[in-house]
Amino acid sequence: MNTRTLHIVCYLGGFFLKTVPARKKLRKLAETDPQESFRLAHNCLTGPVNHVFDLTGSTLTVKGLENIPEETCLYASNHLSFLDIIVLEKVIPEDKRAGFIAKDSLKKIPGLSAWMELIRCIFLDRSNPKEGLKSILKGADYLKEGYNMTIFPEGTRCKEGQLGEFKPASLKMAQKARVPVVPVAITGTSSILEENRGLSIKPAKVTITFGEPIRIHERPRPEQKLAVEEVRQIIQDAVNEELSKN
Repeated sequence: MNTRTLHIVCYLGGFFLKTVPARKKLRKLAETDPQESFRLAHNCLTGPVNHVFDLTGSTLTVKGLENIPEETCLYASNHLSFLDIIVLEKVIPEDKRAGFIAKDSLKKIPGLSAWMELIRCIFLDRSNPKEGLKSILKGADYLKEGYNMTIFPEGTRCKEGQLGEFKPASLKMAQKARVPVVPVAITGTSSILEENRGLSIKPAKVTITFGEPIRIHERPRPEQKLAVEEVRQIIQDAVNEELSKN
């Protein structure tokens, strides 16, 4: 663990402790005005997210923000790093922010899990198909209620440039809620942490590219089955294009 990592760990630990009263207020507000609670929770995270990214010393390039639709949508992104959620939370515009489909082990982290629940994250048990289906249906309900969502269709982190197989049901919530899917390509985040030894954080060049929305629900049913691979290929092409520049 290097100095950058230590600073981030200490900062986040202090943030989680100091914001216990704020989380209680937001949970109370969610009982009467869930949309406002969602908005304020995201706003509370803006400063910490920006500060954590700044502490990594990395640079960030964002492309294709104009492709994010006005309507509610599902962001579908490749997954490289624990930092992907932080980076996406940083770059997605305030009025287009989203909850995340995240692995259930994150629910065990005090402070972090509480904030994730406030921004409508859903914890997915990947070892239990029945519970996984419930999570997808819950995600569809959130989309219908007007909350954008983000999913990592690979289901786990993969190496830079090597997208894993996208889970067949990963885009089902968008089909059920009849909202567009926005492909998102991430490069560089694994160079900040995962590719380094001993939990050391090092500066890296990060690029986020938002692709044009795909309205799967408007297609004939036989074509809808092809959408998962189509979204994967769009992301792979964007990743390849970015990596070819380095």
